[in-house]
Amino acid sequence: MVQGPSLVSSALYSPSASWLNQVERWFARITEERIRRGAFLSVKELEKAIMDYVHHNNRNPKPFVWTASADLIPGKVQAVCECINQSTHYPIKFSGT
Repeated sequence: MVQGPSLVSSALYSPSASWLNQVERWFARITEERIRRGAFLSVKELEKAIMDYVHHNNRNPKPFVWTASADLIPGKVQAVCECINQSTHYPIKFSGT
């Protein structure tokens, strides 16, 4: 009996928006707390400052806490949609619903 080709299903890991927000927030925090506050004379100094920050952060971790309530989020989305709709730089109109 002849068998057809075997289909192997593979799924790529797709991080959720919440996970991406956490990563984005971490990079914002390292930028605010270490990179902008420093004066670096070389790339090597910048790299050392980043690694020192990472090591300190790993020794003293503080969890990110989601502070927005579920009731607050739709209003913020609506405000962004209204802002985008009023922009002359974006040709597509969005609705918040």
